[in-house]
Amino acid sequence: MASVSVVVPSYNARPWLAEAIRSAQAQSLAPLEIIVVDDGSTDGSVETARQAGATRIVSDGVNRGPSATRNRGIQAASGDLVAFLDADDRWLPDHLERSAATLERHPDADVAFSGYRQFGQVSREVRAEVESGRPLDLSVRLLDVNHVLQSTAVVRRSALLAAGGYDESRRYGEDFELWLRLSLTSKFAATGAITVEYRTHPGQVTARPARMYRGAWEARAEHLARLLQRTPADREALTALLQRRWEADLQMAWRERDDTVLKDVLALDRFVPDSGPIAARWRRRLRFQRRAWRVVAWIYDRAPVLRRWAGRQQSHDESRT
Repeated sequence: MASVSVVVPSYNARPWLAEAIRSAQAQSLAPLEIIVVDDGSTDGSVETARQAGATRIVSDGVNRGPSATRNRGIQAASGDLVAFLDADDRWLPDHLERSAATLERHPDADVAFSGYRQFGQVSREVRAEVESGRPLDLSVRLLDVNHVLQSTAVVRRSALLAAGGYDESRRYGEDFELWLRLSLTSKFAATGAITVEYRTHPGQVTARPARMYRGAWEARAEHLARLLQRTPADREALTALLQRRWEADLQMAWRERDDTVLKDVLALDRFVPDSGPIAARWRRRLRFQRRAWRVVAWIYDRAPVLRRWAGRQQSHDESRT
């Protein structure tokens, strides 16, 4: 079976880093190496990585951002495959074995990925909404939904190098942009299993939704241009797909309590083809319906408190009768 280098990018991740490294060490398919690439941490992460038994630590004390950090890991790796593990996530013991076996069965695929289980602030299982067990062309489907969580991805190093790695100008959505670029030349294969545990906590990048939305839509706009260069006749279908995706993102932003997120997602209309009528409709909704929705949301957020208060009042009244 192909050799696997594990790349763990780390920035001030000391509370979780040792746990991530231990989950890589506990794999049923032992990795060739565990490379921790520190991105200028100031919290003692380097010493934690050393104590936890990382094979190699790449660190020069400079903060370059997530894309450059992962690229340094790719360059330092010597395995046939590169498996990415964010420092606040962890793997189940069969993650590498399942992923490497999938790529061995399908030599025409360059990326294997799995489902994952969220834990921490949010608890739920997320399975890739694609067929498992065979190579897939995801060049259009990824335009709609990113099926590949960073910590689930195991990628042929040769494909990463050929694609030029991560775009170092990006700090948000950099993994999504790489998958979009890879999808034009590489096939993806889902293992069909849940083998990753994805930690949710206030400090993570995904807790900044406006920036994540912008990063994703910038990547979509660039990918759309590449797709249309390849098949211009698909313009109408791709335009409809992106409009549906934007509507879905607007619905999610509407549910955010912070109006700034919704306004920021609305401002992404320049990345959506023929978005004028949709944008006008949502701006009317923001102007005339948002205040009422905020009142309803305020009541909903406090409903458990109100129910407890009502229950206490009822008990008090009953005790007086």
